[in-house]
Amino acid sequence: EEVARIGSDTLRLSTAGVLEYHADEENARQFPVIPISGKSETFAVVESCRQLLHQVVTERCGQARVYLVGVEQTQRGWRVEFEYSLNGVGVAMEKGSAAVFDIRNGHITSFTLRLRSYAQKEETQPVLPPVQAAAAMSALSLRGQELRLVYPDSGEERLVPGWVAVTDPAG
Repeated sequence: EEVARIGSDTLRLSTAGVLEYHADEENARQFPVIPISGKSETFAVVESCRQLLHQVVTERCGQARVYLVGVEQTQRGWRVEFEYSLNGVGVAMEKGSAAVFDIRNGHITSFTLRLRSYAQKEETQPVLPPVQAAAAMSALSLRGQELRLVYPDSGEERLVPGWVAVTDPAG
């Protein structure tokens, strides 16, 4: 792990490709949320996070793209999360989201970025057809869950797509 300190701010980069930033919430100045004329605070918060993420990740993530998965206003500020997708299929990271930002008092006070680079290979992996995956899900009595095709990322070099059952947040 490499660690850099700038005043009271800390930046850590692990050998596993996890970049973490933490600022002193009282004196955070490095990453302000830029107000956007005619747009809501939510939009400005998300756009500020997206721009920072774009600067760090876009050139390094290969054929993957990042997309917004959640914005939550908390008692202390905002939390914004992004995930990777490859060929329109989400990447399910084993240890958290691709990117998580915490915003307090108009500044990004912390973030965690899981830096990955994905490339499509010539060879393809067979995936169980959706009808058969749904039948298997039914046989396992996974009611109240949604079937989703993902690339599970457990840190291995190769991603193999597969079906997962996830709890439906609406139900």
